[in-house]
Amino acid sequence: MDKNKKIFIIFFISISVFRMIYVNFVPLVPQEAYYWKYAKNLALSYFDHPPMAAWIIAFFTALGSDSVFFIRLGSIMLSAGLMFLIYEITIRLFNSSKWALLAVIIINCSVLFPIGATIITPDVPLLFFWALIIYFLIRLNESQHWKWWYFTGIALGLGLLSKYTAILIVPGIFLYILLSKVQRRWLFTIHPYLGLFLAFLVFTPVLIWNYQHEWASF
Repeated sequence: MDKNKKIFIIFFISISVFRMIYVNFVPLVPQEAYYWKYAKNLALSYFDHPPMAAWIIAFFTALGSDSVFFIRLGSIMLSAGLMFLIYEITIRLFNSSKWALLAVIIINCSVLFPIGATIITPDVPLLFFWALIIYFLIRLNESQHWKWWYFTGIALGLGLLSKYTAILIVPGIFLYILLSKVQRRWLFTIHPYLGLFLAFLVFTPVLIWNYQHEWASF
């Protein structure tokens, strides 16, 4: 194990433990209380947001209690996962543990990421699944194996269950494929389209909820 990876592991564990302690001393903000209320009334979706944030809160509070720690634990875990993904993505793109470590440190020095790492909002799972999509696409680029389209589709569906803006990554993916001579062949296979269909299937709870409530309004 090289020096930079050791530093990353120490930094990763240290900052995650710090956040687990820190969140206990900061009261819930109004948005978190709002999603916590959602979590106390579980549904396939909600009026102004898809359900992922509420599901995450419900999962961790069921494991523990309705304390601030367990309400926010999902945010800490997903942000830790995002740091790991950023490290792995940078390693695979630049083959440099130094740049990977620097990327993780930089994002933790930004304004919004540390806030999102301790406050549970729909943006937290959105960013995690968005990074997961990018990771799967990098694995696709490396291996040229069709299976990564389906992992990408699942991650996209979960991203859409987190926040609807996850869909904005799709045009970028297809534009990249169109402009890349190596990847363009995928446009003539069924796999990207089945990946999209898989994302649609994962997203169906939101569609079902909207259909039920639209029908109920008549």
